[in-house]
Amino acid sequence: ATIPPIPFMGNYNCRDKQCREFLSKLDELCYKYCYERLLRRHEKEPDFVPLEPGRCHFMNATSRAAVALVSFPGSGNTWVRRLLEQATGICTGAVNCDYRMRSAGFNGEGLKSGSVIAVDTHNTASQWTEVNVPYNESSPSYGAAILLIRNPQHAMVEEWSRQVANDVSALGKTIVHVEKKHFGNDPKWNEFVMKNTKVWQHYFRGWAIRGLKHPVLVVRYEDLIRPDRIGEIVKKMLAFLEVPYSEDELRDRLKEDLGTLPQHRGDFEHFTHKQKKHVRQAIAETFAFLKKWNRGDTLDVATYLNT
Repeated sequence: ATIPPIPFMGNYNCRDKQCREFLSKLDELCYKYCYERLLRRHEKEPDFVPLEPGRCHFMNATSRAAVALVSFPGSGNTWVRRLLEQATGICTGAVNCDYRMRSAGFNGEGLKSGSVIAVDTHNTASQWTEVNVPYNESSPSYGAAILLIRNPQHAMVEEWSRQVANDVSALGKTIVHVEKKHFGNDPKWNEFVMKNTKVWQHYFRGWAIRGLKHPVLVVRYEDLIRPDRIGEIVKKMLAFLEVPYSEDELRDRLKEDLGTLPQHRGDFEHFTHKQKKHVRQAIAETFAFLKKWNRGDTLDVATYLNT
């Protein structure tokens, strides 16, 4: 059975079921725009899944800076959004409005303020504000960030498969199977690997390094999909976000997700020797760069190099 959102706690008390009264004028416009976009899509494609009832509510952002959920595409950002909403009942946001995600029940699509628990972004350029400064509507920025990392080889396979299949994997728990011919020596795949290896590196330079004066929590995707560690990592994220939770309720909520943990793709080799060498060199360089800036604990390089 689906676990309902937790009751409103303390400063989350509000009149509306989703606490939309906490939204600024800009947030309200974004909320309505994304919903209307979904309705227009449904009119064009009658078979398109209509909006699912929202299971989350918003927060009062007047004294809370926005928190970024930063990741390279294919690193499990949708999975983390699902976990955070499941654990707290609070909506996550996103820098863009994806009507497919909105349809899947992510009601915070398009919201970039502190009214959501975290804002999903794939922007490699960090956008920092002063810590604990309220959200500025004219220039959205972040006072803290959760940096979600994943082995770049697995992340690139995930994202390339999504692009080839044109699938959003809406709840972060479905696997898109793409034929072997789209990998290996395929020219488009090779171009994708060479380009995005550098992009993957830029996430660490832009957020982990330039954000030295800001709170940054690094979370490994590989830990989040381990049944013996998922509870520990979710608690660490909630503590970082300063969101209260009940141990018993959290344990019950995570039971639902343990049955839908994402799985790795295909049993064939996706990378050529040259491509793998290129990616591994980038991993080693990134680790050395992070270590130089006393951020060496952000990447278990041994694990990533041995895959």
